[in-house]
Amino acid sequence: MFDMFQTIKTTVPVPALGLGAGAKGVIVDEYFKPYHAYEIEFLDDAGNTVGLLSMRPNEITSQVPARLAA
Repeated sequence: MFDMFQTIKTTVPVPALGLGAGAKGVIVDEYFKPYHAYEIEFLDDAGNTVGLLSMRPNEITSQVPARLAA
């Protein structure tokens, strides 16, 4: 569904990191056991890591880079 290092946005809030739905992140790993999930790195506007969190595929969606969306 998603590729490594793909930019995504969440479809649900991430209260553990203080982020709302629509937060942007980058896929840094993929897991298949005990269930399918992606490890997401969330960054602030300065590029500093806010946190890492495993999320299931239904909790994220593709984020098209602005330069490609125009």
